[in-house]
Amino acid sequence: MSDDGWMFRVTDAFHAHFHVDDGPSQPGIEWAIGMKNGETELQVWVRGLFAEDMSEEIRADHQYQANTCIGFLADQLGEGWEPQGGEQFMIVIANPT
Repeated sequence: MSDDGWMFRVTDAFHAHFHVDDGPSQPGIEWAIGMKNGETELQVWVRGLFAEDMSEEIRADHQYQANTCIGFLADQLGEGWEPQGGEQFMIVIANPT
């Protein structure tokens, strides 16, 4: 997937329960996403928290979760984000609609 020449790839990921400011810890996966555009290579992190009603099938579908995180980054690029590397994002991953 690319947006304005950016290419994405998962470079690392880990499962955990993450602290959130407004409630109890939540399960999810933190994804390290490599981004490349020409000679520019960066890495950013997207913490994908699982929606409370996420199905077991989707909890086990790491490809769907990674694609959701990459899609989020592509959307950010489309809205004018200019990545510098090292940015950290947190999103909630829900069941597909």
